[in-house]
Amino acid sequence: MDMKPHLDLKAMIRGLCKAGLSQEAIALAVEVNQSTISRILSGKYQNSNFKLAMGIHLLYMQHCQVVSGASSAYNVF
Repeated sequence: MDMKPHLDLKAMIRGLCKAGLSQEAIALAVEVNQSTISRILSGKYQNSNFKLAMGIHLLYMQHCQVVSGASSAYNVF
């Protein structure tokens, strides 16, 4: 069984939107088109892009408070 943690991009984008950022602002910050952010949210984004994942993660860490023990942007499978 693979126990590697992975970044849940959809959850992080939802958190960023709740923090007041638009899809366009997120896309601009991570240097992608707004349609890429929309596809991630809809589950239609199939490309695994390290630069994009890390950009969203860093933006999430800057704008969203992570509380220990609360629902997190990390999932372990």
